[in-house]
Amino acid sequence: MEDKALVLYHKEDNDGVFSGALFRNYFIYDLQLENENVICQGLDYNDVKKIDKEYIDNISEFFKYIVITDISLPVDLMNYIYNLFGNEFVWIDHHAPIIKEAEQKYKASETWTGVRQTDRSAILCAYKYLYDPFDECYNHKYIPELLRILSAWDSFTYKENGYELDYVRGFNKAVNQEVKLNIIKASEIIDYEDYEMDAFIEKCNAIGKSIVEYEDYINNSLVESSADIEWTIGEENRKAAMLVMQGPSSSLIFESLKNTDIKNGIIFKYNCKENAWVISLYNINEDDKDFHCGEYLKTNYKGGGHLGAAGCQVSFSQFLEMMKSKHI
Repeated sequence: MEDKALVLYHKEDNDGVFSGALFRNYFIYDLQLENENVICQGLDYNDVKKIDKEYIDNISEFFKYIVITDISLPVDLMNYIYNLFGNEFVWIDHHAPIIKEAEQKYKASETWTGVRQTDRSAILCAYKYLYDPFDECYNHKYIPELLRILSAWDSFTYKENGYELDYVRGFNKAVNQEVKLNIIKASEIIDYEDYEMDAFIEKCNAIGKSIVEYEDYINNSLVESSADIEWTIGEENRKAAMLVMQGPSSSLIFESLKNTDIKNGIIFKYNCKENAWVISLYNINEDDKDFHCGEYLKTNYKGGGHLGAAGCQVSFSQFLEMMKSKHI
């Protein structure tokens, strides 16, 4: 039987797609696996709930390698994968709550293969694992500029990497527009020659600048006209602003509320397939270290994410209760 690889990646942002693309290219070009033997499956947090031991048992019959990047399964299930695949199971992540849980329960850093660091994106964790095991190139020019910019946005390390926030924000949006979260397209772009890559970056720079100008106007208008600023969060009743909307979102939607007494932004999005509601929770001020969005949603709603941005899904009845109380 030919060697086969399964890459499970977070399908909702460029960090997941491009870290997955790094592994796709590695299996095809470095390990010389045939294209059809490298299966890339995008997941969101709802998809994760559908994966169980039966699913893992089934894939273990067909795949030699399994990679999970920028997303995670429950730690008990990942330990089950490790027991089946050993060092051929690679987990790449940078989300603090699940990394902490894996360390406490299984001492994952001592056993499970991969790179899991909260100070960088999944892209840079994947790059370190595949091409820079001694970490000599972190924040260095030899990491492709495209990956450095996307990483600086996702892990909010734009200052450390010498970029402006609006620049990395616009660039990420432009890549979204050009790549459309398609892992095959992302794989092709990573494999561009230097002159093609330079042209792609220049194009995204121009598109990104226009996107930022337009989005600032739309976001400010949206918050001013539609945000409910009487919401609260947690036992401390942190003040929050709430919006109901569909489509991509980030803390920058609430940028006009920075440095006010409103500390958090809440966005509800309807998931019609599940008849449920997705919550995106943000710290409005990027220097707010007192409240961890990911920890809060993990503890209270089985969600997860970063310090400043996280998500979860709640039932329709939970949503209605929240709307009545204006509290999550």
